[in-house]
Amino acid sequence: MERWKKYRRGEGIDLGKERRGDGTAVYHVCVVGGTKLSSVLFSNVVLFSFCDFFFFVLVVSPASSFYLKRVSASLLLFLFITQYAPPFFFSVNAQIPRAYIFFVPCQFFFLVKERVRERRRAAQDGSERECGVEAGRLWERWREKKRKRRRRRKKKKKRKRKRKRKRKRKRKRKRKRKRKRKRKRKRKRKKGIYSIYLLSRGFHC
Repeated sequence: MERWKKYRRGEGIDLGKERRGDGTAVYHVCVVGGTKLSSVLFSNVVLFSFCDFFFFVLVVSPASSFYLKRVSASLLLFLFITQYAPPFFFSVNAQIPRAYIFFVPCQFFFLVKERVRERRRAAQDGSERECGVEAGRLWERWREKKRKRRRRRKKKKKRKRKRKRKRKRKRKRKRKRKRKRKRKRKRKRKKGIYSIYLLSRGFHC
């Protein structure tokens, strides 16, 4: 629990690399910040490398859902490109408690693949840094698109609520007017009956 307390306070990123006896290397990437994926807030990303393949496995800590707000997606993307990592995501370590698969949005999947190819080409002329920056821009563009969509949905819901309230008020006013007319008619009728009674008694009104 002590380890999670450190990340809760937002004290940077731990990029520890651990070599295994079977020749595989494990990178522990604890990301502060982050994005909401599959309705779970992730705090610990484990990158497994085997030969030329890299896999991300996200581990949820007991503290993550309460204290960590956003996982740095751009950092993950930067790791894809700098390490030639193709986006395949599944759990490869059974000992990790509550390990989750990290899925890239489908429209972004091909972009990442393309960026990986570009990174390999750029490695020759030493322009890999620009490639990483460009991928970050693509990610930002995708996020902005999503934000706009969310905003549109919100506005639509707001309009719907407004219309509902308007209809409710209209019905209320209608009922009120109806009751008022009813009372008026009742009073008139009573008055009429009373004047007939007075006439029959010999009173002229």
